[in-house]
Amino acid sequence: MKEQLTVFKTARLAKEKGFNISTYSNCWVKTLDGKIMHNSERRDCAEHDRCETYLSQPSQTMLQKWLREVHNINVYCVCRGGEWTYWIDKISPLSQEPTTYEKALEVGLQEGLYLIKQDKTTNKMKNGIPSEKYYFLLEWKDVNMEEYLAMKGDKSLCDLTTYELNKLYEAVK
Repeated sequence: MKEQLTVFKTARLAKEKGFNISTYSNCWVKTLDGKIMHNSERRDCAEHDRCETYLSQPSQTMLQKWLREVHNINVYCVCRGGEWTYWIDKISPLSQEPTTYEKALEVGLQEGLYLIKQDKTTNKMKNGIPSEKYYFLLEWKDVNMEEYLAMKGDKSLCDLTTYELNKLYEAVK
């Protein structure tokens, strides 16, 4: 399988959600005249050092790993009847559009990034959700331990996926 780079839309969305791993030569740059272009398309080598990196372009695998390790969002693709589609944790796919593994993964990565809810005022996250939500759930759990155990068993909050934490928050707020 060939390593596939993300498209501009996915890379921009990843940056908005906090992805900040440098991808060196795989990036979009802003040229001296303000034009945004892919690094590989630049013709003028003299301009190289004066361009500013505008947006890193991670590979799909790198972004998939970041979503999994940083936000507990697992994006993967499956082939059913010759058609590729994506899955996110235990969430069923939102569309049946993708037809190749790479297209399915790209759409899945975008959907996974949309799941990251950021606290716009403090931008602090805890286990993939805004910290205020997470600490609310901790306090709620302490007061309502029996109800929590009935809902989640002996699973601790830090073992829940971002999706499960958001669902729990919606159920108890």
